[in-house]
Amino acid sequence: MSARTEAARRWLTGPQLVVAVVGAWTVALRPLPAPMAGALVAVGIVILLVGRRRPAGLVAVAVATVSLHAGVARSAAADPPVPAEVAGAGVLVSDPSGTVGATSAAIEVQGIRYQATATGAVARPLRAMVSGEHVVVRGRPRGLDADDGWLVDRHVVARLELQSLDDWSPASGALGWANRFRALLWSGASSLDDDERALFAGLVTGDDRALSALDADAFTTAGLTHLTAVSGQNVAFVLIVVHPVVRWLPWRWRAVVVLAVLGGFTLVTRAEPSVLRAVAMAGFTTLAVATGRPTSGLRHLALAAVAVLAVDPLLAGRPGFVLSVVASGGILAAAGRIGDRLRGPRAWRDGLGVTLAAQVATAPVLAAVFGGVPLVALPANVLAVPIAGAVMVYGLVAGTAAGIAGRLGAGWLAALLQRPTGVALGALQGIADLAARAPDRPLGLLAASLVAVGSTAVVLGWAAPRRCRRVAGRGGGLLVAATLAGTVLGVPALGPGSAGSAELDGVAAGPGAAVWRGASSSPADADVVVLDGRADAERVLRALRRSGIRRVDLLVVRSSAPAATAAAAAVTRRLDVAHVVRRDGAPPSGPVAVGGWWVDVRHDGDGPWAVEVTARGPAGSVGPSG
Repeated sequence: MSARTEAARRWLTGPQLVVAVVGAWTVALRPLPAPMAGALVAVGIVILLVGRRRPAGLVAVAVATVSLHAGVARSAAADPPVPAEVAGAGVLVSDPSGTVGATSAAIEVQGIRYQATATGAVARPLRAMVSGEHVVVRGRPRGLDADDGWLVDRHVVARLELQSLDDWSPASGALGWANRFRALLWSGASSLDDDERALFAGLVTGDDRALSALDADAFTTAGLTHLTAVSGQNVAFVLIVVHPVVRWLPWRWRAVVVLAVLGGFTLVTRAEPSVLRAVAMAGFTTLAVATGRPTSGLRHLALAAVAVLAVDPLLAGRPGFVLSVVASGGILAAAGRIGDRLRGPRAWRDGLGVTLAAQVATAPVLAAVFGGVPLVALPANVLAVPIAGAVMVYGLVAGTAAGIAGRLGAGWLAALLQRPTGVALGALQGIADLAARAPDRPLGLLAASLVAVGSTAVVLGWAAPRRCRRVAGRGGGLLVAATLAGTVLGVPALGPGSAGSAELDGVAAGPGAAVWRGASSSPADADVVVLDGRADAERVLRALRRSGIRRVDLLVVRSSAPAATAAAAAVTRRLDVAHVVRRDGAPPSGPVAVGGWWVDVRHDGDGPWAVEVTARGPAGSVGPSG
């Protein structure tokens, strides 16, 4: 080992890096008072200049810098200079999402970022735009609501109701090139069906806006949503794709090309938090090798996390960033050790080790943020991750070639190139759908934490010196036993509640959806589900899944609106539905007995049907669904 490499390893030790990451993340969420942060900067600079513990000074300066930047950003969000009316040139800073009738996107006007929402005729042109494009807007701003904290973390300071969009112009510079490359990939996937094409865009570029409600719910249930949100895995595959091109270049030129490719990929994927972390880490690694100072991956991860938080401290509140850092730490610390102790081909052991390490490391975070970790996630990831990786690598190459072939008029060649992609995407959809049909029994925070701690103890026991291995192994065994006990005791409590008369409306299933379950129903059954034109298919599926409902006696679609039709199609494909009454069919001639309820469908006029559900017996009653 060279003296320079040894010096680099001593410069920041493991504990110092841990302090730097945890400290930076903490002050990004809760900034120190400005005088305290300023004093910490001064102390750190003095230590760097005249002290002996220079790494401690560097950590102090880094943490204080993050705190100062976070304080300014959060103060601006708390007291934004929002005008009474917004009118002027703006630029989209996110891709629009939503439906044709109601579309939203982040738009920056005169240095202020708004979450703009367009309805009616204004929504259609906004829906067709992409990030980086310029437009003249006019609208009425209003303050953020109490539950809009996720917008604050995206530097949005107010909402904006758009009244007009004019003078559209495309994005320029590097972002314009990124948009054109995304469009090329999208056109290259035209031979795939709509669902496969949407999944392709999610896997390759992280654009999951076109995912069907059924696929979105299946991937969520199976714990596979990270595949459609670009991450360090995508960055690694991009580097694999460019490696054959840059391997012949000198190291310094190779570093320049790699950094340029990473910057371009960041723009293509819209600078998602996980991509920023991965790109920063890959950049540190590239520079370290190019300058002859290679160090460990964990050190590069810590430096990347602190550097990204110093640039944008509000990322500390984004689950994607936290999950990316934690998953990467788990992979770097334990994946190799797990793979060494498995049996089978090396590629299989390495892939399984990475999946297990990432799943175990992120389990407590997932349980804390999203309410639970699906038990089916581990086997689903073991099966799906290798296939998704193949799509990411092959999709970048074949998708680009197919897009070029299509624009040159060789549509047959584009379709031929994408056939392997279609097969792989179909396999992924099948895995997610199979996992989504399994009983939903997620691990809670306690059980997930026990799994993580127990697994960590086992890994440490495997890696401990021989004289300590027996003690560490025993401790790991005890923790694994505690994990199993916590899982067995905790999982049933997270299952569906006891049967009884209950209505899951509004909050649970969203506007336009109501569910009635009678006292005689089993925990997996629902008597009646009513949908109208405001129903959101993904939210309805999520509400039914979280309530443990697997069967529906009667599904009433009281509106012919596209949203109601889409929600009904998703419910009938995912659940066992005995009978369906649609707005475009013949309604019942009178009240119908369904389980513990009377269902009366009235169809006066041309509007949505009126549906009234009342109890048949002593189980109680609920009012009409509206």
